Amino acid sequence: MNKIYLPLAFFALLACETKPSGTASGEDLVTIDTTVALDTMTDAEKAALGVTNVSESKPTKVSEEEVAKALKPLRKSYDEFKKIGWYYAPNGFRYKSDNQVSAYMGKEGENIWLRFVVAYSGDDWLFVKGCKILTDKNDYDIIPENDFERDNAGGDVWEWIDETMTPTYFSMLEDISTSKKAKIRYNGNQYYHDRNITQREKQAIATILKAYKKATGRDTYQ
Repeated sequence: MNKIYLPLAFFALLACETKPSGTASGEDLVTIDTTVALDTMTDAEKAALGVTNVSESKPTKVSEEEVAKALKPLRKSYDEFKKIGWYYAPNGFRYKSDNQVSAYMGKEGENIWLRFVVAYSGDDWLFVKGCKILTDKNDYDIIPENDFERDNAGGDVWEWIDETMTPTYFSMLEDISTSKKAKIRYNGNQYYHDRNITQREKQAIATILKAYKKATGRDTYQ
């Protein structure tokens, strides 16, 4: 929502010039008339008067009942030591030993946030340094803040990052979830591995983002 701020002198001038002898208060008239005036003013006229547009995205207040309803479809685990509930898409992957691009949600008291995960699994190490993702319309470079973690068992290896969500990652995940075709390249020390991001991954991403938006009243990540 854009908030517009005007000099006090401008409000006084409008109030003096437009107040009729009817029953509306001066305060009401200033509100009505400044709205009409601003709608008809050019950017240059607004600048001359010192008008400033401030773009502000405020979340809608969400009740505890609405938060509980938004989180109910998700798979939950609870860390009793940290007092944090972790929420995952029921149609998503349970372990980081699976190839995936995903997100999951944390909740501590009234605080709700997201985590971002990319994982590679195969029969040989890549020593992944970063990734590139292609969607229907965009491409994204993923340069993690921390090194990929690694583990192995039974002849399989897996490498992954589990990072703080950012507005950029959030927008990218929205793009992935709505793209007909999305691909990821894991860039290693010497080699790389390409694969398609599956429909299951897209659906799981969409599930988590939808739950986050409902639980927080936000359409974007902040």
